[in-house]
Amino acid sequence: MSLPKVLVVDDDPDLATVCSLLLESEGYDTDVATNGADAYDTLTTDDVDVVLLDVMMPSLDGITVCKMVKGDPRTRDVPVILMSASEISREEARRSCADAVLEKPFDIEVLLDTVGRFASLS
Repeated sequence: MSLPKVLVVDDDPDLATVCSLLLESEGYDTDVATNGADAYDTLTTDDVDVVLLDVMMPSLDGITVCKMVKGDPRTRDVPVILMSASEISREEARRSCADAVLEKPFDIEVLLDTVGRFASLS
């Protein structure tokens, strides 16, 4: 049985690495992308169980990527968790088709609980 794979997407490579290491320490397999284009490429070529996606990124922001993921028959069932340092309204999350929203800075337990709701380790 393979481990659930989480794609961590953030233009801050340090934060992406920390999230990746944290998730791996809890038993997840992870992949990291530092921009929206690379994230979408990974999603369309690899098996990914959950996407942890920063909203504020240059060129291709997280909301745009989320809409692309949910609009593509190959990826539309992949849960997307948006992360943002700015306050995200429920309406923005709904319009982007996100499955959940985390506000940065987030509590580690909240991050793990949220990812765990969408990717089972059992």
